[in-house]
Amino acid sequence: MRNGHVESCKEDVLVSAGNLKKMSIKGNLAAFLETGKGDFSNYRVLQHLENLTLLNDDKSNALHLPSAFFVYLPKLKKLTISKTRFDWKEANRLGSWNAFRS
Repeated sequence: MRNGHVESCKEDVLVSAGNLKKMSIKGNLAAFLETGKGDFSNYRVLQHLENLTLLNDDKSNALHLPSAFFVYLPKLKKLTISKTRFDWKEANRLGSWNAFRS
């Protein structure tokens, strides 16, 4: 899935694309980065992802990486981010993430 817009990243679409290894998402990423309601999580169905690009269109608010991001993306080797305004503590969490060290 290349250059998917964040509005198209709904549960049914992500479940059907669960074996993806490379994905690019563009748009207002705040909703995508939230953990799912109930039992669903955006990240759980993307457990095979190795390369993820997050391009944020909304620069008004800083984003945060939920804990589920680190739990459900164990095979992620490359993460490209743009305009996310992550706090430095988010960068520290990414830097200490074991998936990037494998």
